[in-house]
Amino acid sequence: MPSTVRTLLARPELALRLLTPESELPPGAIDAPVLWAHPSELGDPTPFLDAGHLLLTTGTAFRGGAGPDLDAEFADDYVRRLRRTGVAGLGFGSGVVRPVPPELLDACRRHGLPLVEVPYSTPFIA
Repeated sequence: MPSTVRTLLARPELALRLLTPESELPPGAIDAPVLWAHPSELGDPTPFLDAGHLLLTTGTAFRGGAGPDLDAEFADDYVRRLRRTGVAGLGFGSGVVRPVPPELLDACRRHGLPLVEVPYSTPFIA
């Protein structure tokens, strides 16, 4: 049986935290199967994603000098593309490059995408 965002959140050793309130997500959003966890730092990772993937990022693509700055418009486009692809959620590795950007959280709330904070101490491979 595949994992879901909910079952991943329930694993205490991962210390994940759901940032988008479940009440603001589409029904069943955090119970959708997670078929694969895929790390990417691309500004547009969608050509390499499929429905049911959990995208993991540290936000490197959001820094000035290493990609576009994360403004509200970029965040909205980024999350809209992820939703259109059908990803199960977005995991953000906080503290590696930056904390979770508020613009990203706002975009996830607007588009109904589960945003999960992955603490610095939890490797993506876990």
